[in-house]
Amino acid sequence: MLPAINFRLVIFAVLLQCCGILGAQDDFQLIGSGSQANLGNNCFRLTQAVNGSFGAVWYRWQADLNQDFDLNANLNFGFNDFGADGIVFAFQNLCTNVGSTGGGMGIAGVNPSLFVEFDTFENPENGDLADDHIGIMSDGILFHTGPSSLAAPVCATPNCDNIESGIDYPVRIHWQAAIQKLDVYFNGILRCSYTGDVINTIFNGNPLVYWGFTAATGGFNNSHTVCVNTFNNNQIQPADTTWCANQPISFSVGNPVPNVTYQWQVSTDGGTTFSNLSNSAIYSGVTTPTLVLNNAPNTLIGNFYQVVITGCGGQTTSEPAEILPGQVITITQQPANQDVCEDTPVTLTVASPEATTFQWQELVGGNWLNLTDDVILGFAGTLTPSLSLSGQATSAGIRVYRCLLLADCSAETFSNQVTVTHTAGPSITNQTIDQTVCLGNDAGFSINASGPGLSYQWQMSTDGGVSFVNLVNNAQFNQVDADFLIILGATAGLHNALFRCQVSGTCGTPITTNPSTLFVLNPPAFVVQALSAEACIGSEVQFVAAVSGTATWQWEYSTDNGLTFQNLQNGAPFSGATSPTLTINPVSGAMQGWVFRAAVSGCGLSIIGNAASLNLLPELTIEPIPTELTRCEGASVQVFVQALNANAYQWEVNTGSGFSPLPNTSEISGETTAGVLITNLPASWHRAQIRCRIVGECATLYSSILTLNVNGLPVLLAEPDPIPVCSGSSTTLAIQSSGVGIQFQWEILDATGEFVPLEKNGFIGVSSSVLSIETQADMDGLLLRCVLSGCDAEVFTDTIRLNVLENEPVYLPNSFSPNEDQLNSEFQLFTAGNPQIEASIFNRWGEVVHRWTDAKLGWDGKVNGQFVAEGVYAYKIRVETACETKTYTGLVQVIR
Repeated sequence: MLPAINFRLVIFAVLLQCCGILGAQDDFQLIGSGSQANLGNNCFRLTQAVNGSFGAVWYRWQADLNQDFDLNANLNFGFNDFGADGIVFAFQNLCTNVGSTGGGMGIAGVNPSLFVEFDTFENPENGDLADDHIGIMSDGILFHTGPSSLAAPVCATPNCDNIESGIDYPVRIHWQAAIQKLDVYFNGILRCSYTGDVINTIFNGNPLVYWGFTAATGGFNNSHTVCVNTFNNNQIQPADTTWCANQPISFSVGNPVPNVTYQWQVSTDGGTTFSNLSNSAIYSGVTTPTLVLNNAPNTLIGNFYQVVITGCGGQTTSEPAEILPGQVITITQQPANQDVCEDTPVTLTVASPEATTFQWQELVGGNWLNLTDDVILGFAGTLTPSLSLSGQATSAGIRVYRCLLLADCSAETFSNQVTVTHTAGPSITNQTIDQTVCLGNDAGFSINASGPGLSYQWQMSTDGGVSFVNLVNNAQFNQVDADFLIILGATAGLHNALFRCQVSGTCGTPITTNPSTLFVLNPPAFVVQALSAEACIGSEVQFVAAVSGTATWQWEYSTDNGLTFQNLQNGAPFSGATSPTLTINPVSGAMQGWVFRAAVSGCGLSIIGNAASLNLLPELTIEPIPTELTRCEGASVQVFVQALNANAYQWEVNTGSGFSPLPNTSEISGETTAGVLITNLPASWHRAQIRCRIVGECATLYSSILTLNVNGLPVLLAEPDPIPVCSGSSTTLAIQSSGVGIQFQWEILDATGEFVPLEKNGFIGVSSSVLSIETQADMDGLLLRCVLSGCDAEVFTDTIRLNVLENEPVYLPNSFSPNEDQLNSEFQLFTAGNPQIEASIFNRWGEVVHRWTDAKLGWDGKVNGQFVAEGVYAYKIRVETACETKTYTGLVQVIR
């Protein structure tokens, strides 16, 4: 092993030349720069030990990477430990004449490609190891540091031995398609692997590739030889195919290769001579990798087909492929028609010595449908010579079956169509129905049934269906074994007897009809007659009758006292018009005096029941009582109610917790009569409610409600305390008093010295306990009082005097003369009363020169005991009275 030498000669050239064409039947194509040689027995010398040499050997037929690939070969790298460059195993889908010289070991620039390098020379610029090494790479790029490096380089042997030893090293290349993994073994040891989707990532989705070995020398050299020992035969060669009627035939050698032409040929003499094909109605694709035969006649059986491939390093011819004859099917046993009873299993059988595939079919809606084994549907053996029918498939009906037979590439062959008929057992199409007959008359029961070979047996039960006995023909029963039973002269003992028929047939099990009842009727006779009735309007009333025997009922009514009758129909207010009990709900006032009766019919006889009248009870009516009465406490009250058709009275009172009957006490009398008297009314009964509960023949009613007002004597608890009020504002005078029903009247003392009722001008609530006053200046000094009256008594409040305040005018002079002559010698405020004031005098600079707060005082024109200079001074005076606060500002002149 030598280190890299800078002057190493690297020559790269993709060779598209053929340096020797092997025979047309040879599987390998050897190309190179002149030193390559075919050594026989699938051994090839790729380069001699000379500089600038190149050689490659390619298998002519493409391999399919969708299948496993396994190759065993011996590689010899020469004797010169200082030589170069090594051998490459490669997959590529370009051609069988590609390769290059120099340090690329014959594979550089071949793109796309997947290759394994067995490198014996270190090229540092490629990231090579110093030792002889193995790596997996792609697309003709030998750099170990780029994306084309699929498996990093490792020493060729575990001990990094020199492999330029002149000996043969066994190499195994193993591609596993299922897991997309490439394993490389050297000298029997797995050295490197790569897993990846090479079909799509490297070969653009094309799984068909050429494989082979390349080698090259540059400035250093060695002899490189390859011997192919074994490889799996997944190459793309045309294969023999079997002729099948109406099925296309194709022969293929893989995918198209650029700059390569194809010509398919045919031999009709067993492969002795071949002639070129042209596209026709039968042949297509004659100049492509795939030849297709459409609707090929069987006369082409025995023809051989091959393709001549030109380009890609020369011309070669594929192996010939033959059209083999298809299989002919003969049927030695046909299935037979079947006619059996329902639910009977059936087996259909077909026999053929040639058939290998069987598919049973059923004709459904005009289409043949393939059957599958199904326990529920009842099919078994659908893919065998014998079809078994059970379960649902054996239900009553007619079904058609056949079997499709196939052999290796045979035409579709069908058995005879067979009909399987399953006949149902007996079935009842019309059941018996109940029969009604009058005593002594004839009766009968009939049925309709279907099915083969039917027979009948009528049965009877007299214990409600617990047990049945077979009938025999006698004086009472006839045709007990037919579909119509005759009963002669029905007796009372047959009333409610049950009859049924058992039907048998040649298929299935006997079946029995539903039981039907024979009703034997007696002529009707009244045992209970309808009675007249009394009823209230709006209530319910019933008329009831009963008969012996069996009958049909119809109630009738008369509105003319029984002269004429007409049938009643069910519908409000009538129900039960065709039953023993007629119900009327509600009874109306128009029904007074109506007459009702029952008309009954049965066994050809009609009878009429007694007539019953409907009499209406009197209706209770009440006149209203007063709604409100007023009495003084301790007084008496008497209340009367007028009621028509009343039977009983009960007066009730509600004092706040609901109505309850008035008790019978010394102060209450007549509480259960039309008039009640209550004496010594208590004040607690104020707003109590009185009513009367009145019971009549048809109803209980209540009178209207009377509300009691129980007034008490007026009592004055507190009188109003008037306070002064400013003119224009509001004030109120309120009275506190006790007593129910008290009336209030405010009065005013007039000019004659008499109190008269107060009018509303300026006053609100003149008839209430609270008087509201919108004060005015002229109301000052008015005298008022309030009169409280109730229960013939009056109470007067004290006389109340209104004190209405009003603001007095304020006068402020604009000059004064402070010279102690007592004439206009002081500045002061002039107004009535004695308001609170705050007064200040200011000089021209805004300084306060004097203050005072007594309205009776003023300013004498001095400051600190000295008269001020003449001139103009400002003042500010705040005046606060009971009704108003106001600030006055202005100027005053000081004069000497």
